[in-house]
Amino acid sequence: MSPFLADYLIFVFWATVGAIQVGASVGRYDGLLLVRHPLAARTLGIALTVGAVLWFFLSEERNINDIHGGLDANLQGVGFFGGAAMAVIATLGISSLIHARLRRGDPSSDEGIEALRKTSYLATIRACVPDWWDGSPRRLLRFFSGDLQSGVVGRLSVAAARFLMRRRQDPCADQDGHERC
Repeated sequence: MSPFLADYLIFVFWATVGAIQVGASVGRYDGLLLVRHPLAARTLGIALTVGAVLWFFLSEERNINDIHGGLDANLQGVGFFGGAAMAVIATLGISSLIHARLRRGDPSSDEGIEALRKTSYLATIRACVPDWWDGSPRRLLRFFSGDLQSGVVGRLSVAAARFLMRRRQDPCADQDGHERC
C-alpha cells in the first residue's frame, strides 16, 4: 500500500467519523454519539472533519496527477469505500460500548434506524435478531432444498429443463422465439 493511499484512508476515516457525529447529534440519534452530550458530539464531529481535511491537504502536496504518483480514480474509490466502511463499523462498535446502558424503552424490529434515538446499535440488533431469526432455519432449508414449488434448486432445475426442451424443439430460435439461423 502506498503512503498516499494510507493517508487517504486515514483522512476519509476521520472525516466520516466526524460527519456521522454531526449527523447523529443534529438528528438526536443518541445511540450513535461518541460523546454523551449532543452539542459536544457536534463540536467533536466538526473538529474531526475539519481537522482531517486540514491535515490531509496541508501536510504535503496532494494535488498530484496519478501518472506522477497520485491516486487514480480506482484507488480513490476503493480508499473512500474502505475508509468510510471502517469509520461506520468503528462508530457503531465504540458508540455501542459507550451507550451499553442507554435504554429508553425496548426497540422493536419495525422501528428501523429510529431505534438509535433511545438505544445503542448492538442493543437494537440484540433485541431485533430473535424476530428475524424466528423460523429462518426452516425457510432457508426450504429455499435451498430440492422442493419443486419453493426451493431454488427445484426452480432452477425446472427452468433449465424447460430451456433445454425449447432448444431441442427449435435449435435456431432464441429465447423469445425469433429465428436466429
